[in-house]
Amino acid sequence: MTALHAAPDDLHSQWARVFIGALVSAGVRDFVVSPGSRSTPLALAIANTAGARFKVIVDERSASFFALGQARVSGVPCALLCTSGSAGAHYYPAILEAERAQIPLIVLTADRPWDLVHSRANQTLDQSKLFGTHVRGAFELGEPHPAALRALPRLAAQAVLASLSPTAGPVHVNARFRKPLEPVAASGNEPWRKEVAELLSRGAPRVTLGAPSATPETTRALCDVVASAERGLLLVGPAWAPRGESAESASTRLAGAVAEFLRVSGFAAAAESTSNLLHVPELTRLCAGGVGRWLETLFEANAPDTVITLGAPLTSSAWAKAQSRGFRHVCVSPNGVSDPEHHATDVILGDAAALLESAARSLQGRDASPAYQNLVRDLVASLPQPDPGPWGEAALVRRLIRALPSETRLFVGNSRVVREFDRAAGAAQGRVHVFHQRGLSGIDGLLAGAAGIRSAVSPEHPVVAVLGDVSALHDVGSLALMAECTAPLLLVVVNNGGGRIFEQLPVANAIPAEQLSRLFLTPPPSFLPGACGAFGVQHLRVRDDAELASAMDAAFASPRATVIEAMCPPGVQQ
Repeated sequence: MTALHAAPDDLHSQWARVFIGALVSAGVRDFVVSPGSRSTPLALAIANTAGARFKVIVDERSASFFALGQARVSGVPCALLCTSGSAGAHYYPAILEAERAQIPLIVLTADRPWDLVHSRANQTLDQSKLFGTHVRGAFELGEPHPAALRALPRLAAQAVLASLSPTAGPVHVNARFRKPLEPVAASGNEPWRKEVAELLSRGAPRVTLGAPSATPETTRALCDVVASAERGLLLVGPAWAPRGESAESASTRLAGAVAEFLRVSGFAAAAESTSNLLHVPELTRLCAGGVGRWLETLFEANAPDTVITLGAPLTSSAWAKAQSRGFRHVCVSPNGVSDPEHHATDVILGDAAALLESAARSLQGRDASPAYQNLVRDLVASLPQPDPGPWGEAALVRRLIRALPSETRLFVGNSRVVREFDRAAGAAQGRVHVFHQRGLSGIDGLLAGAAGIRSAVSPEHPVVAVLGDVSALHDVGSLALMAECTAPLLLVVVNNGGGRIFEQLPVANAIPAEQLSRLFLTPPPSFLPGACGAFGVQHLRVRDDAELASAMDAAFASPRATVIEAMCPPGVQQ
């Protein structure tokens, strides 16, 4: 957006201009602003800085998940801005997801002067460590002062760097302002003006991240694993967010590396739908899906002696059960240990794609037998294919994924929905790019996240989000963001009378049905038609295959967002 007025020239305003300009020069492009008074200098600086794209979202919680959706696609930090007081606390759920999912965010909280803290001043609390240990870095800008102007570009570069490396995630920047907050006329003779002009021209220090790479030591460790394995299996769970790289580029790079590694290692491979690998042409025949259907059978009939895992821990309970058996478990992770069952025998730290590529080069010429690959492929092919059966949640997911156009961006919700997509893995007819919120597997902000993904994806690519009715109710206010979409966004809400995942948990057999429904299933009222009408979003209700197909055609033809409420009878399971 272009500036509406000439840039203000008081110190507060110029201080904010220097910092926001430095963020932009350091690579931040997208800003999400929630209105407030104390953040006035920064909001105006964002609106008047060339290269800064911004969106105003009143609800900070929706704003934060919208920004999370943008960064999930781009791999570069999106910046959030809010006022002082309780406003920043509404960012917390998204910050926790960003921390676990390793998604870069810059969180800017405006604050009041130090002398008002601990004085019971209105809208004032100690914000310096507002997000505790859940951010990669916490920076204090302090109050605007001429002597500190030169620190702003460096702090901006540090904040962006901390959001990307060594582990991507959220970063908190707290900025204090004293009244007057609005632009005011200045004399024009202040000695700091020349310095401001220089800093605006120069921008932030340029920070260059090294390309993902593998060391000789990690490559050798992985090659040793391959050499000792007779029956090797590569399992890929939910994808990590890329670091400074678009999700599409990262998944393409990983797919190519996996394909080459399988060719030279003889390992079999399986992936969950959220790995973003199952709908890649070069992996269609190499990487089996629907892991939960056949993994237990494999371990009973012809168990692997070595399993390499990539990505976040698998959703499938079959994998958790399999770990009670004896085999070598090698966890490959960009950072930390991804081993909630405490079963890993080896941990190799590094970028999975770079490590697999490096190992594949070292293994060239090795006589790799495809026997175990063929055994796993034959096992999967021999099992009865899931019958779509009567209309219900599972049948809906299978029919929907088959109908997705190539190059669709699919955002998968949690609880039963993600499990149904795993069971239907491989059913898509073309390339589908899958996004997910499996960092903490919450139902927070899924509508806002879908709108954020839509804003970061080229308009010619369809965006489809699928989630449950309780998830939709939890974020119903974000229908306001969907109403502003100017490209196709299809939100499929599975209305099966509440959180049916609880019917599959032990609690379902331990308490009366009335308590299960009231405390856990929590079937929501019929809220979507009225809510969509209030926000001006098209709402369609479907009850069978024909109505679903018709509704999807209408949604893909629309330049706006469409909510398809799929009425699925409770208790219909395949």
